Amino acid sequence: ELRQSQEDDLALVLGPYLGIAAVLVLIWLLIAFQRMQTPAEPAVEEGEATSGALGRLWRNRHYRYGVAAQFFNVAAQVCAWSFTIQYARDVVGVSAEGAGWYLQASLLLFLVSRFLMTYLLGKFRPTTLLLVMGALGVGLSLTAVFSQNMVGLIAVVGISLSLSLMFPTIYGVALQGLGEDTKFGAAGLVMAILGGALLPLVQGSVMDTAGAAAGFIVPAVCLALVTCYALFDLRAGP
Repeated sequence: ELRQSQEDDLALVLGPYLGIAAVLVLIWLLIAFQRMQTPAEPAVEEGEATSGALGRLWRNRHYRYGVAAQFFNVAAQVCAWSFTIQYARDVVGVSAEGAGWYLQASLLLFLVSRFLMTYLLGKFRPTTLLLVMGALGVGLSLTAVFSQNMVGLIAVVGISLSLSLMFPTIYGVALQGLGEDTKFGAAGLVMAILGGALLPLVQGSVMDTAGAAAGFIVPAVCLALVTCYALFDLRAGP
Protein backbone atom coordinates (compact mmCIF):
# COMPACT_ATOMS: atom_id res chain seq x y z
CA GLU A 1 0.00 0.00 0.00
CA LEU A 2 2.84 2.41 0.84
CA ARG A 3 4.56 1.62 -2.44
CA GLN A 4 1.35 2.22 -4.36
CA SER A 5 0.88 5.54 -2.57
CA GLN A 6 4.40 6.59 -3.47
CA GLU A 7 3.82 5.65 -7.10
CA ASP A 8 0.59 7.66 -7.13
CA ASP A 9 2.40 10.71 -5.71
CA LEU A 10 5.11 10.36 -8.34
CA ALA A 11 2.53 10.16 -11.12
CA LEU A 12 0.92 13.40 -9.92
CA VAL A 13 4.11 15.45 -10.26
CA LEU A 14 5.67 13.65 -13.21
CA GLY A 15 3.84 15.72 -15.82
CA PRO A 16 4.91 19.18 -14.57
CA TYR A 17 8.51 18.13 -14.08
CA LEU A 18 8.67 16.55 -17.54
CA GLY A 19 7.36 19.83 -18.92
CA ILE A 20 10.06 21.77 -17.05
CA ALA A 21 12.69 19.34 -18.31
CA ALA A 22 11.49 19.82 -21.89
CA VAL A 23 11.76 23.61 -21.56
CA LEU A 24 15.28 23.31 -20.13
CA VAL A 25 16.33 21.04 -22.98
CA LEU A 26 14.96 23.58 -25.46
CA ILE A 27 16.89 26.39 -23.78
CA TRP A 28 20.05 24.27 -23.81
CA LEU A 29 19.64 23.59 -27.54
CA LEU A 30 19.14 27.28 -28.26
CA ILE A 31 22.32 28.10 -26.34
CA ALA A 32 24.24 25.27 -27.99
CA PHE A 33 23.43 26.45 -31.53
CA GLN A 34 23.72 30.17 -30.87
CA ARG A 35 27.19 31.50 -31.55
CA MET A 36 28.25 34.03 -28.95
CA GLN A 37 31.33 36.21 -28.97
CA THR A 38 33.26 36.39 -25.73
CA PRO A 39 35.55 39.32 -24.95
CA ALA A 40 39.27 38.68 -24.76
CA GLU A 41 40.67 38.49 -21.25
CA PRO A 42 44.23 39.14 -20.08
CA ALA A 43 46.27 36.01 -19.56
CA VAL A 44 46.63 35.17 -15.87
CA GLU A 45 48.16 32.15 -14.22
CA GLU A 46 45.27 29.92 -13.17
CA GLY A 47 46.51 29.16 -9.66
CA GLU A 48 47.34 32.78 -8.92
CA ALA A 49 44.01 34.03 -10.26
CA THR A 50 41.98 31.46 -8.31
CA SER A 51 43.69 31.97 -4.97
CA GLY A 52 43.64 35.75 -5.27
CA ALA A 53 39.98 35.88 -6.30
CA LEU A 54 38.87 33.55 -3.53
CA GLY A 55 40.62 35.66 -0.94
CA ARG A 56 39.08 38.88 -2.21
CA LEU A 57 35.63 37.34 -2.44
CA TRP A 58 35.83 35.99 1.10
CA ARG A 59 36.70 39.44 2.43
CA ASN A 60 33.77 40.97 0.56
CA ARG A 61 30.85 40.80 3.02
CA HIS A 62 28.35 41.87 0.39
CA TYR A 63 29.27 38.92 -1.80
CA ARG A 64 29.72 36.46 1.08
CA TYR A 65 26.30 37.22 2.50
CA GLY A 66 24.89 37.00 -1.03
CA VAL A 67 26.09 33.42 -1.37
CA ALA A 68 24.44 32.60 1.97
CA ALA A 69 21.21 34.29 0.84
CA GLN A 70 21.24 32.28 -2.38
CA PHE A 71 21.80 29.09 -0.37
CA PHE A 72 18.71 29.77 1.73
CA ASN A 73 16.66 30.99 -1.23
CA VAL A 74 17.14 27.75 -3.15
CA ALA A 75 16.55 25.80 0.06
CA ALA A 76 13.22 27.55 0.61
CA GLN A 77 12.21 26.92 -2.99
CA VAL A 78 12.92 23.20 -2.89
CA CYS A 79 11.37 22.84 0.57
CA ALA A 80 8.14 24.55 -0.50
CA TRP A 81 7.72 22.58 -3.71
CA SER A 82 8.84 19.23 -2.32
CA PHE A 83 6.23 19.16 0.43
CA THR A 84 3.25 20.91 -1.17
CA ILE A 85 1.52 17.64 -1.99
CA GLN A 86 2.19 16.21 1.45
CA TYR A 87 0.77 19.35 3.07
CA ALA A 88 -2.33 19.15 0.89
CA ARG A 89 -2.93 15.52 1.74
CA ASP A 90 -1.87 15.26 5.37
CA VAL A 91 -2.95 18.67 6.68
CA VAL A 92 -5.94 19.66 4.55
CA GLY A 93 -7.10 16.20 3.52
CA VAL A 94 -7.06 16.78 -0.23
CA SER A 95 -7.31 13.65 -2.33
CA ALA A 96 -4.24 12.22 -4.02
CA GLU A 97 -5.58 13.34 -7.42
CA GLY A 98 -6.34 16.85 -6.27
CA ALA A 99 -3.10 17.40 -4.35
CA GLY A 100 -1.00 17.41 -7.51
CA TRP A 101 -2.97 20.35 -8.88
CA TYR A 102 -1.79 22.54 -6.02
CA LEU A 103 1.84 21.88 -6.91
CA GLN A 104 1.09 22.66 -10.53
CA ALA A 105 -0.64 25.88 -9.47
CA SER A 106 2.45 26.76 -7.44
CA LEU A 107 4.76 26.23 -10.42
CA LEU A 108 2.44 28.19 -12.72
CA LEU A 109 2.31 31.06 -10.21
CA PHE A 110 6.10 31.06 -10.10
CA LEU A 111 6.28 31.31 -13.90
CA VAL A 112 3.72 34.10 -14.23
CA SER A 113 5.20 36.02 -11.29
CA ARG A 114 8.66 35.90 -12.87
CA PHE A 115 7.39 38.03 -15.77
CA LEU A 116 5.64 40.40 -13.37
CA MET A 117 8.77 40.76 -11.25
CA THR A 118 10.89 41.42 -14.34
CA TYR A 119 8.64 44.40 -15.07
CA LEU A 120 8.74 45.63 -11.46
CA LEU A 121 12.54 45.34 -11.33
CA GLY A 122 12.62 48.08 -13.95
CA LYS A 123 10.61 50.34 -11.66
CA PHE A 124 12.04 49.67 -8.20
CA ARG A 125 15.40 48.96 -6.62
CA PRO A 126 15.95 45.17 -6.76
CA THR A 127 16.67 44.74 -3.06
CA THR A 128 13.58 46.75 -2.15
CA LEU A 129 11.50 44.15 -4.00
CA LEU A 130 13.62 41.40 -2.47
CA LEU A 131 12.86 42.75 1.00
CA VAL A 132 9.12 42.93 0.32
CA MET A 133 8.93 39.49 -1.29
CA GLY A 134 11.11 37.94 1.41
CA ALA A 135 8.87 39.32 4.14
CA LEU A 136 5.81 38.10 2.22
CA GLY A 137 7.35 34.63 1.95
CA VAL A 138 7.98 34.53 5.70
CA GLY A 139 4.37 35.52 6.34
CA LEU A 140 3.02 32.89 3.97
CA SER A 141 5.23 30.18 5.45
CA LEU A 142 4.08 31.01 8.98
CA THR A 143 0.48 31.04 7.78
CA ALA A 144 1.03 27.49 6.53
CA VAL A 145 2.36 26.53 9.97
CA PHE A 146 -0.48 27.99 12.02
CA SER A 147 -3.50 27.92 9.67
CA GLN A 148 -3.75 24.21 9.13
CA ASN A 149 -6.60 24.35 6.65
CA MET A 150 -7.30 25.51 3.10
CA VAL A 151 -5.94 28.97 3.96
CA GLY A 152 -2.63 27.35 4.89
CA LEU A 153 -2.57 25.39 1.64
CA ILE A 154 -3.20 28.54 -0.40
CA ALA A 155 -0.34 30.15 1.53
CA VAL A 156 1.93 27.24 0.58
CA VAL A 157 1.06 27.81 -3.08
CA GLY A 158 1.57 31.54 -2.63
CA ILE A 159 5.15 31.09 -1.44
CA SER A 160 6.07 30.73 -5.13
CA LEU A 161 5.09 34.37 -5.65
CA SER A 162 7.77 35.51 -3.22
CA LEU A 163 10.35 33.11 -4.65
CA SER A 164 9.89 34.20 -8.25
CA LEU A 165 12.37 37.08 -8.28
CA MET A 166 14.89 35.87 -5.71
CA PHE A 167 17.47 33.83 -7.61
CA PRO A 168 18.28 36.35 -10.37
CA THR A 169 18.01 39.30 -7.98
CA ILE A 170 20.40 37.86 -5.39
CA TYR A 171 22.70 36.74 -8.18
CA GLY A 172 22.90 40.21 -9.72
CA VAL A 173 23.15 42.12 -6.45
CA ALA A 174 25.87 39.90 -5.00
CA LEU A 175 28.03 40.26 -8.13
CA GLN A 176 27.90 44.05 -8.24
CA GLY A 177 31.31 45.69 -8.21
CA LEU A 178 33.36 42.48 -8.33
CA GLY A 179 35.15 43.41 -11.54
CA GLU A 180 37.67 40.76 -12.57
CA ASP A 181 36.42 38.46 -9.80
CA THR A 182 32.93 38.23 -11.29
CA LYS A 183 33.59 34.86 -12.98
CA PHE A 184 34.66 33.19 -9.74
CA GLY A 185 31.91 34.94 -7.84
CA ALA A 186 29.29 33.63 -10.23
CA ALA A 187 30.55 30.09 -9.69
CA GLY A 188 30.14 30.46 -5.94
CA LEU A 189 26.56 31.67 -6.32
CA VAL A 190 25.71 28.74 -8.57
CA MET A 191 27.17 26.30 -6.05
CA ALA A 192 24.86 27.80 -3.43
CA ILE A 193 22.09 25.62 -4.88
CA LEU A 194 23.46 23.05 -2.44
CA GLY A 195 20.91 24.51 -0.03
CA GLY A 196 18.20 22.81 -2.05
CA ALA A 197 19.75 19.44 -1.27
CA LEU A 198 20.40 19.94 2.45
CA LEU A 199 17.53 21.92 3.98
CA PRO A 200 14.69 19.68 2.70
CA LEU A 201 16.25 16.95 4.85
CA VAL A 202 15.85 19.24 7.84
CA GLN A 203 12.26 20.02 6.93
CA GLY A 204 11.50 16.33 6.48
CA SER A 205 12.92 15.63 9.93
CA VAL A 206 10.77 18.37 11.46
CA MET A 207 7.70 17.03 9.69
CA ASP A 208 8.36 13.52 10.95
CA THR A 209 8.60 14.87 14.48
CA ALA A 210 5.99 17.64 14.63
CA GLY A 211 3.77 17.22 11.59
CA ALA A 212 3.56 18.39 7.97
CA ALA A 213 2.46 21.92 8.86
CA ALA A 214 5.22 22.52 11.40
CA GLY A 215 7.83 21.65 8.78
CA PHE A 216 7.15 24.93 6.97
CA ILE A 217 8.99 26.73 9.73
CA VAL A 218 12.12 25.76 7.76
CA PRO A 219 11.30 27.80 4.62
CA ALA A 220 10.11 30.59 6.94
CA VAL A 221 13.57 30.76 8.54
CA CYS A 222 15.27 30.52 5.13
CA LEU A 223 13.22 33.38 3.70
CA ALA A 224 13.80 35.45 6.84
CA LEU A 225 17.55 35.19 6.21
CA VAL A 226 17.07 36.23 2.58
CA THR A 227 15.09 39.22 3.85
CA CYS A 228 17.97 40.10 6.16
CA TYR A 229 20.31 40.16 3.16
CA ALA A 230 17.99 42.56 1.34
CA LEU A 231 17.95 44.80 4.41
CA PHE A 232 21.75 44.62 4.62
CA ASP A 233 22.07 45.77 1.01
CA LEU A 234 19.58 48.60 1.50
CA ARG A 235 21.38 49.83 4.62
CA ALA A 236 24.72 49.67 2.77
CA GLY A 237 23.46 52.40 0.46
CA PRO A 238 22.90 52.71 -3.32
